[in-house]
Amino acid sequence: MARRCYPRRIVEKTPSRNGKPSFTAWTLTDKKPDTQTPPDETNRPKFSLQIYDTTAAADDAEHVSALAKEIFETTGDRHKMGRESPDRVEVHGLPLPEDTPDAGRIQKCLQHYEDEVKARHEARSDFLMHPTFDRFHWWRRIIVITRSEPVWEAYEVRFDKQPRPETPRDGHDEEDTFDPPDWQARPFAREELTDKLANMRGHSERFTHYVTDGRLNELWNWDIVEWGSYRK
Repeated sequence: MARRCYPRRIVEKTPSRNGKPSFTAWTLTDKKPDTQTPPDETNRPKFSLQIYDTTAAADDAEHVSALAKEIFETTGDRHKMGRESPDRVEVHGLPLPEDTPDAGRIQKCLQHYEDEVKARHEARSDFLMHPTFDRFHWWRRIIVITRSEPVWEAYEVRFDKQPRPETPRDGHDEEDTFDPPDWQARPFAREELTDKLANMRGHSERFTHYVTDGRLNELWNWDIVEWGSYRK
């Protein structure tokens, strides 16, 4: 007979080196109905989906907290990729002037991401920001919300390109290489968010099984056990 489980939603404030609101939402499952297990690094999912809200409302902590919870709860079908491996959604508030170009918003988010990754690592934070590596060797992806009204607009941003081991194939020589761009951004509509997060989850199981403790080593590389074409 299967045991009953008692899931409950957790929304936590996360570290923010610039003082702006940042929250993560996830599910904690208790084994007994009268148990309230406190959230900590032993039960909190390491794999996280990083989302930036650059709208004017992103300066409000209640807005960012509610947005993290809403996105987590309304995009459940993202689990079609990565099966049922646990994840959490983290939303960073980074309000920018309304006339900021989209490319400028993305650049600001990328800089914040890099700074936050290093700050949390140096502080040995429980909320480390991990890679979402994919088969195209973009090791990191974030979602950047640029507008919330009158029409919701956002970008899927891929960055931190990792080199692919060069082997002759498909009639191409080893010299047939090119320098990848620093980042790649694709706009999408609100109804596509679930699919975008599902794609970001595509290697969550690989992350769970092949990242040792989810931390950066002394060379600022992720401790990933060599698997296929993925290297340290």
